[in-house]
Amino acid sequence: MPKVKFKVPSYEDLAVTIYYLVKDKKQNYRNNIFIELPRELIDKIVNSELGAVKEEIIKNIKEKHDIPKLEEVKDELKKIWDPLNDLFFDNLKKITGFDFPFEEVTAYITEIVKGMYSQENHVFINPMKNRTSYVTAEEIFHLHYWNTFRQLIKNIETPWRINKEVWEISEVIPEFVLTDDLFKPFDWGKDLHRNYPFIEKWKKKLLPVWKNKKDFKDFMIKVHRTKNAKR
Repeated sequence: MPKVKFKVPSYEDLAVTIYYLVKDKKQNYRNNIFIELPRELIDKIVNSELGAVKEEIIKNIKEKHDIPKLEEVKDELKKIWDPLNDLFFDNLKKITGFDFPFEEVTAYITEIVKGMYSQENHVFINPMKNRTSYVTAEEIFHLHYWNTFRQLIKNIETPWRINKEVWEISEVIPEFVLTDDLFKPFDWGKDLHRNYPFIEKWKKKLLPVWKNKKDFKDFMIKVHRTKNAKR
């Protein structure tokens, strides 16, 4: 059964993550990073190698990356998650019919990098009062979802960049999967209180397909072959 390993990133590891996010997003880096970095540092990151700017990044994040506090969050989260770990992955298999693609997932706990998934076996999660276990579940679910997408729809490295609608649909699927009664022991309930403005629009469109699906494979194929989610 896959396992989740919770980890508080070091200053150095977090600086590397921030470097590559800024390098990729440039002036739109705030889509993935909570804190505002100096404009001069952004320009340096965009135009420099990691070694030339890593220490400056660390200097700018050190006060805001409270490692002792996050270690406490990690310990509390492990108490909640670890006893339910196997149930979580078993539920994913029951609902989707697909195996999880990794034997282990590392969940990095941070208040600087916004919750997100990657192409590999790690996610970033943010401490949220009474909701951190759900945030963990959602980001890990996305790893599963995109692996399934690659098998059924299109086998590319970053399918969430195909177009905006494909990504939006991916953000709505947890509303169906993670509210299943199988997840009752996790105690995050049916109303996930997610603030994306498009959630309700897509839920209304996709709910009939979800209710009438033969299985998860059937649902995925039908949803992603509509005019609203072109391959």
